[in-house]
Amino acid sequence: MNKISAAVRRVRLHHLILIMALTILPFLAGCDYFGVCNPLTSTKVTVRMIGKTDLTAGTSVTIQGLPIGSIQKVETSESGEQHLLLCIKKDQAEYLSKATLFYADKIDSGKTLVCFPNTDKDTPVSKEKLFLGFPSYSELLSWQTKNFLKQGMKQFLDAIDDALDNK
Repeated sequence: MNKISAAVRRVRLHHLILIMALTILPFLAGCDYFGVCNPLTSTKVTVRMIGKTDLTAGTSVTIQGLPIGSIQKVETSESGEQHLLLCIKKDQAEYLSKATLFYADKIDSGKTLVCFPNTDKDTPVSKEKLFLGFPSYSELLSWQTKNFLKQGMKQFLDAIDDALDNK
């Protein structure tokens, strides 16, 4: 009888260890099993979309064609604004300081969120890891063009104002 109960305890212990390993393994591997980024291997990033997109959780995030993470969750506010919650590999997150803009793109294997290098030095990098995103590359270029023209006109008017003040 004691041999049987000892065998049952060993089997239960093995099942318990197996269940614990299967529960903890996704977290240790950096997977999003419970909807949370693994803080040991990844960084949380939020992208505020300017316009609607049909990207979903699980969509890959790339920079220069290389995967750096994935979309963990898509939230829509009452005003209709979308926020994409991303989980980015820690060793890749450092590149986000130079790539503060994102856009949705279609590739052969489906959809992706592309990290776009932003060369505008006046766009501050948020310490909270909040970035702008656009539903398409053309909308990103339109936004950049509008901002460059606005900045150029401001500099032009400031130069005229300075020239008139110096007379």
